Amino acid sequence: MLGIGLFSQWYMQPMLLLVGALWYNLLTLLGHLMFPVRPVQEQLAGSFSQLARYLDAKANLFDPDAGDQDDAAFIDAAMVNSQLVAQLNLTKTTLQSRLRGDRGSRGTRRSLHYYFVAQDIHERASSSHLQYHLLRGDWRYNEILFRFQRLLNMQAQACRQLAHCILMRQRWVHDSRFERAFERLQKAIERLEQHDPDATHTRALFWLLRNLRAIDAQLASIESEQTLAGEDPQHSDNLLSREGLSGWSDIRLRFSRHLSPASALFRHAVRMSVVLCIGYGFIQVTGLERGYWILLTSLFVCQPKLQCNAATTGLAHRRNAGGDCDWSARFMAGALY
Repeated sequence: MLGIGLFSQWYMQPMLLLVGALWYNLLTLLGHLMFPVRPVQEQLAGSFSQLARYLDAKANLFDPDAGDQDDAAFIDAAMVNSQLVAQLNLTKTTLQSRLRGDRGSRGTRRSLHYYFVAQDIHERASSSHLQYHLLRGDWRYNEILFRFQRLLNMQAQACRQLAHCILMRQRWVHDSRFERAFERLQKAIERLEQHDPDATHTRALFWLLRNLRAIDAQLASIESEQTLAGEDPQHSDNLLSREGLSGWSDIRLRFSRHLSPASALFRHAVRMSVVLCIGYGFIQVTGLERGYWILLTSLFVCQPKLQCNAATTGLAHRRNAGGDCDWSARFMAGALY
């Protein structure tokens, strides 16, 4: 092993590494027992934080003073959207793992509802394809653009506050100002339609307003769900999870599920062992001075493919075998230089 010469006895370094790994996993297990839904909460909070960024980026498309920065706003919205999609996929993976573990406890069902809300908000926010540059050119001095921009910024702030409440296990209260903002925006569009019946974008604005109302309804549903639950989120989430485990036989069953090639964790452990063994052997044979970069790169490349669903598991198995070796070889070659 690298650095084994720093110890007087050959077995000291492996023993210290093993003790450190056991201690880390013990602390992780205790954390999951004390806060069983904490990982899901963190992913959900990240999803709503990314939603807030995406809604802010969409609001910038309605900026009447954007001018020549039209392309920059579109690029920024596309970049934030890709990050949001990645975060939603990560949240889905965490929820699927949680559902397999606790068989759908009340806290997990609530988290699943939050995820569906975030997914629906994303779909509705990204479904409006308007010619924003034409809107700014025609209605640059009209209040419509300012009202849409302000409403999107308000919804982004609501998502940001919701993310904080999920992370801190607090009740979330929907802002009552939304209803007044929607009413005045609708009246502004109706007045615009009366003054200019031939306006080409009026109907599209009504559809956009409908989508924003649906987003507001989804946000309000979270407050309603918390009210109907009638419990303190901070108290309930700190309790030990008893809805999933029914005894030592259930614990043994769950451990045995990960002692088979059908388990993604088992495949990842085998993959990491083989790749690191090959990398260390390559370092010893070639005598590289900074060969530890090969091991670090292999660790980053061989991330577990937990996002694969049951329908694509077989394909993922075939890809992992060749793909990991190919990428590992490339990064090993890169580490030489």
